[in-house]
Parts: sequence; structure tokens; C-alpha cells
Amino acid sequence: MKKRSLTGILCFVMILSIILACTSCGGDKGGAVETKVIDMTLEEAKAKITEAGGTPVVADVYDAAKEDGALLSIGDFASDVKEGDYVTIFRNDLGIKDAVTAMPVAPMVIEQSSYEDKIYSKISEDKTLKMTFDTYYLLITPESADETQKNTYPILSDMSIYVLDTSASPNEIAKLAGYIAENTEYTAEDMFNDYVKVGIVPTPCAEMEATLVDASALVTSEVEGGLAITNYKGSAQNIVVPGEIDGKTVVDVAKGAFPQSTLHAVTLLDGPSTLYSGAFSAAYGITNIYLPDSVSSVQENTFPVALFTEEDENGIVYLGSEKDLAIKYAGDAAELTVPDGVRFIGGAFASHHKTLTSVTLPEGLLSIGVESFRQCDVLTKYNIPSTVTRICEGAFRTTRHLTEIIIPDSVTSIDDYAFFETNDVLSITIGSNVKTIGYEAFDYNLLVTEVHIPDSVEYIGENAFLKCLVLANVTGGKNVSYVGANAFVQDPWYNNLCINSGSDFGYLNTEAEKKVLILYDGRDAEVTLPDDVYCLSSAFTSCASVKKIVVNDGCTMITKDAFSDCAVLRDVYIPASVTTIEDGAFSNITDKVTIHCEAGSAAEEYAKKNLLQYDNNLE
Repeated sequence: MKKRSLTGILCFVMILSIILACTSCGGDKGGAVETKVIDMTLEEAKAKITEAGGTPVVADVYDAAKEDGALLSIGDFASDVKEGDYVTIFRNDLGIKDAVTAMPVAPMVIEQSSYEDKIYSKISEDKTLKMTFDTYYLLITPESADETQKNTYPILSDMSIYVLDTSASPNEIAKLAGYIAENTEYTAEDMFNDYVKVGIVPTPCAEMEATLVDASALVTSEVEGGLAITNYKGSAQNIVVPGEIDGKTVVDVAKGAFPQSTLHAVTLLDGPSTLYSGAFSAAYGITNIYLPDSVSSVQENTFPVALFTEEDENGIVYLGSEKDLAIKYAGDAAELTVPDGVRFIGGAFASHHKTLTSVTLPEGLLSIGVESFRQCDVLTKYNIPSTVTRICEGAFRTTRHLTEIIIPDSVTSIDDYAFFETNDVLSITIGSNVKTIGYEAFDYNLLVTEVHIPDSVEYIGENAFLKCLVLANVTGGKNVSYVGANAFVQDPWYNNLCINSGSDFGYLNTEAEKKVLILYDGRDAEVTLPDDVYCLSSAFTSCASVKKIVVNDGCTMITKDAFSDCAVLRDVYIPASVTTIEDGAFSNITDKVTIHCEAGSAAEEYAKKNLLQYDNNLE
């Protein structure tokens, strides 16, 4: 989609509510914005406001007499800004000559041929959708038009048009917008062109000023690290979302958090790290989104794709006029270079792409979204810029023809499935600042022979290196305090761990201060864990001989599958130092085993919750 058309769609919802309000109560809302042209770049304008103690908020607007890229503000620019003020900078990206009016989310007026070719023909096989559009869109021809309609739409002298029923409620209009976005290829450019043809062109209005969302308009829930926004109850269309509420950081924006189709611009202040799938999926009118550097994960379908996005000549689809959020690669070229300035790659950006062989990502990129390059079957060349902090869930999952994985030092988290089943990879280099390696992050890498776990790593998830069938050497990991179940199972290094150490107990790293026991390879009926075990991973899974296990005082964590399928295990002694026992630790033996523990301990609570026999007289 062309930039000139996208930026024409700014106040798309507000005019409808204004018209309805004026019709119902006779009031006069809106009006022209008093503006002053700013002869400086956008970054300079932002800096000027910041220096004055305010927070700049950017929106797009038309100004009939100005050239592309003009900056405008309400009133005297930054003259009376004080600390904490939110100052809206209106940025004109399109020099257009006539007065303009805003657009609703669903088109109000459409040329007949455009409606029938681009919308109606796409839904003609769906009887329910067809009936819906028949209900809300009325065909008016030059012959059928009455005088009021002819006066309202002079174009009726030359062409037929479809008009949205004025009795349609905001919810009904939102549904129509959703149907168009999900079922047709009708774009913002098409809407803009249709509006121009019938004499409707967007105009600035006072309601465009950004509004800082009050905490009372947000529903939140407690999550690890802070708060998640689960619902916005307000009605403002250009909003600034706080990064902190009541002293707690907003770390997540949850699915369905912003369901309003009336939203046209959203600025998130620094705080959120994850934008979940569907967070803004019903906001079909959104044209601008401004994300802070704190965002490290943008999931698939976080934003609607069809109506209000922009596609460049390379097939990259953007949301927002800054073009720093790339949400889709719709091209078919084999080689793709994502341009400088892109800070976020959205979820499923190029997922399942069939012709993409090479991807070059820009320095300055912060986030590679969830499943961005999943199952790109012929992708062989890629890079992870030194500015990326997180490899999101499934980012390169089943991209089978990569030959090496190089994680830069900027990355702190490798999420679940990040490089699952990248079968042709020969080497893995993990950056020196990675702290967490997620669930099945490198599972089924069949050709990797060695891996070094940097000192920075603290957490290795379940199945992280499962079925790396020629992995013969694992080094490092001296600061890892948690290893999930079966993290290295079926790897040659794991299978030979106890043989090579000359002990029945196999650790991830024998020199670690917090030792993680990942394998027991003995045949004793009664086993007492060594005093230095800090985390007991799935070391006893399917042990055929052990009947009694005494967990050492000092162990704090027992993971999933720790004792699963131990056919003859009857007694496990667990001290109060163990504060976490994961679900599934006793899989397939819950009717056979007795947990010996202290009253009030985590082990007793676990036994009660999972209906295991227990004896709480352990001292």
C-alpha cells in the first residue's frame, strides 16, 4: 500500500461519532485545529518537547497548504510545556489541496464497481456475509437518487455508489470492518480513493489530541514481573498507554486488551515486553502504533492486517507511519533485505514462505517476533543483528536448511522452540549474555556435535537439546540453576555422562556452585542424593531398580519427570528445603509411592494436591 493513501486515513472513526452526536443532540463538536508549522525534523521536535519536560506523542494529519513531512502542533509549540505534559505533534505526510473529513472504520460510501469487485465478489459464496452486507449497504444510482442524496453526493450525476446505512450501530460497523479485513483484499488505499471519488477527504479535528489513559480505564492482572493489561474500557481514539500503574510495570499486553474498533493511534510508553496475539486484533481502524524499546516480542495477529497497513515495493507490510513495525512479508522474492529503521518484526512475518532463501535484518532491530520465519523451507542465509535482545518463540522453528546458529551477545532470552528441528545446523554459538534457553529451543538439531553453555545462562528449559543425536560434548553451564526435564535425553553426551565421570550421578557441570543432577545411572535399590544437589531434574526417569530415594537437604527444586515411570519406587523422602515440585514429577507411579515430608512443607502440599500418599512426620 502506498504511503500517500495510508496517511489519508487518520481520524477514520471520529467523524462518524461526531456526525451521530450532532444529528442526535444538535451539538457542534470538533472544528479546525489551531496549528503552527515547525521547521525541524520529527526527531528534533521530539527532542525539543523532551527537553522542556514533556512527552511527545506523534500523530498524522493533513494540512492543505503544506508540503509533505510538515510538522504541526496545537498552539504555540512547546512554549508552555511543563514536566509530565503530553504534547501531540501532528505530522503531515501528504500535501493534499482540499478540506478533508475523517473516515469511519468501515467505508461509509463506496463507488459501485469498487464495492462489487473488491468486497462483494469476495464474500459472494458466504451467504451469511452476503446477507449482512446486503442489509447495511444500499445501492444508490443516478436514477434512484432523491434530491437530498444528490445534494450530499454530487458524484451521483456520473456514477452509482453504495452507502452505509446510517442506522448501523458502532458495533455493527466494527463487525463490517472485521469482515472486510478478514475476507477481502480491500485496503486503506482503496477506501481513500473511493472517498476522494465521492468528494469525501479526511480533515484534522480537535479530537485527534492524544489522551493519556487513566488507570481506571484499564483492567489488569498480576503476572511475573508486573502487570498485564487485559482490557481497555475507555473510548478515546488516540491514546497513550502508561508503562507503569500504581508503581508496577506494565510488562504484557494480553489478548483482546484493546478491542475497540474506534482506535486510530496508540502510543505505548516504556514498560511492556510482550504484545500477545489478538491484543489489538479488533482495532480495524488503527493506523498508527508507537512501540517502546522495551518490547521484545510481538506475536502473530497482534494487529489486524488488511485495512490499515502499508506495503512497500519489496512486499513488506508495515503498520504505523514510522514504518518501524513490519508485520508481514507478502513478496515472493528469494532474497529479502529489511530496511534500516525497522525495530520490530511481527509474529509470523514470513512464516511458511516457500521461496525465501536469504534474509538480511537491519542493525537497530529489537525484536524478531513469534514464528517470524517458521518453516521457511528454503531459507539458508539469515542474520540476527547485534541489537536484538530476544529470539521469540518458534522464530526459526523447522527452518531446516540453516547451517549455523549464531546468537549475538545482545540476546538475553532464547524462547521456546526458537530453533526447534533446524536439521541441517552444524554449529550453535550462544551469546555471552543469554540467561534463559526455552522449552525445546534446540530440540532435534541432528548434526550439532558440541555446544558451549555460557556462564550467563541460568535456566535451560524442558527438552531444550533433546534428540541432538550426535551431540557428543556439552561444556560450560557453571551458573545454571535449573534444567528442565529431558533437556539432553538421547544425546550421546548425556548417555555417556556417568560413564565418563565414573559416578552414578551425572551433573550438567560438576564445578557448578548450584549443581543440577540430570542423570542417575546406578542400579541400587536405595539411593541418597549427594549433599550438593541444588536442582533434581529428570534424573530417575524410568529407573527399573530404585525403591527408595532420599533427597538431600539443600535441594530446592524437583522438575517434571524426576521420578516418572519408576516401576518399583515406593518411598521418596523430601526435605523442607525443596520449595518447588513441578507437575508430573511422579507421573505413572502416583498410586504406588509414598512421599515422606515435613508438615506444612511444599512436598506435603504437592502430595495433597495430587492425591499421593504421604507421611508428614519427617524431621
